Amino acid sequence: MKVRKTLFRIVALGIFLAIYDMFIRPFYLPIIHSLGFHDSWASIFGLVSFALLGYTFAWFVTRGIP
Repeated sequence: MKVRKTLFRIVALGIFLAIYDMFIRPFYLPIIHSLGFHDSWASIFGLVSFALLGYTFAWFVTRGIP
């Protein structure tokens, strides 16, 4: 069902964003700062990239679900 796919994609996106926020962001921000970017740009870029990664993962997993 379409509803089940959508719910799974939302949950997967939330899990990926939580992983980003807890584990990757503390190591990711100092690297971005050393390149000369400010906090806001680093946070936006990280959130968007991990959101796309999470949605892509969920899309591949739910392709076979009717």
